[in-house]
Amino acid sequence: MSLQEWAATAIAVITLCGAAATGAALLVERSVHRSHLAQAGRDHRRLHRLSKRLAGCAVDLERMLEAGVSPTGSDTVPDSVAGHLVYLFGLRDESDLFVDRARSHGARLTWPHGYLRRRGLTARRCLAAHAALASAAEALSTAARAYEQDFVAAYKKLGGHPGHRTPAEPLLLLSMKRAHEIVAAREAFDEQMQLIATHTANRHPFHEHYRCEWPAFRSELASFDGDPYGGEVQPLSREGFGPVPVLHPDAR
Repeated sequence: MSLQEWAATAIAVITLCGAAATGAALLVERSVHRSHLAQAGRDHRRLHRLSKRLAGCAVDLERMLEAGVSPTGSDTVPDSVAGHLVYLFGLRDESDLFVDRARSHGARLTWPHGYLRRRGLTARRCLAAHAALASAAEALSTAARAYEQDFVAAYKKLGGHPGHRTPAEPLLLLSMKRAHEIVAAREAFDEQMQLIATHTANRHPFHEHYRCEWPAFRSELASFDGDPYGGEVQPLSREGFGPVPVLHPDAR
């Protein structure tokens, strides 16, 4: 065999090996992204449940302010609401974990992705789903922080007296500015949740007209009859333990 034939054979073998390596990398990429998409779908459903819990907790706190919450010291809250503040912090903390995990998605990809110049459809869907997941979780965390912070301010302002506002006004536990922040956060949450549903094909119950129910104005309380949590886990009662400190400095 001549030198030219050897060279042609070597080039053909190298080309074949390169094509096989690219194909293997594409298969691994698709497998990894399918796995991450499945996780995004599970996170999507979990965020929906956290959203229902947040709405229920806000309604619960509003009803307490309506009836009047017994005043305590300047740096404490009564045990009747301490469990709800812990609950809000837990929702916010879990949402922040979702944000961190979604934004670290790129760092969790395996080595074959470094050799791919073009991303496949599954990879693009996966990246978009994780970006939307991070944005949705961030909106939920923002809303939980707003309820947590403003409840303490409203509780101190009312001084234990029952509160009342007209249906067109914000909740007792929110200022007008905060009410508009809640509205903006839930609009962002709805949009991102619908995007996640599209990219993960997780359509139920996230249809095109899905809306979260975080209340911002008094008129929105009319949709909450019976259990505001919709069957979700409720805050643990701390009745009988006496006044407790405001547990989280950023809630003051």
